[in-house]
Amino acid sequence: MAVITALIKKGDKSLSANHRPVSLTSVTCKLMEHIIFKHIMQYLEQYSSLVDYQHGFRQNRSCEFQLVATIEDIAKHLDNKEQVDMLVLDFKYR
Repeated sequence: MAVITALIKKGDKSLSANHRPVSLTSVTCKLMEHIIFKHIMQYLEQYSSLVDYQHGFRQNRSCEFQLVATIEDIAKHLDNKEQVDMLVLDFKYR
């Protein structure tokens, strides 16, 4: 069981779109979540279930590193006079 509260993201405090829901859970719940997450990630890493390009929620990976790797890959293909096709999606919760 969790208590849900709204935290202000940015902008006008009177607009509901400027708030995000946060679950306030017990320490026991947070501990269990951490343990389950750790075991799932260990399994995925052990059996190489995640592609190397997956950076979200992975240890020693960052958005910055993913950006650098992507730019390096694009530059390599452009240097070789190869076509580069790219689809970029950005999801925003409303």
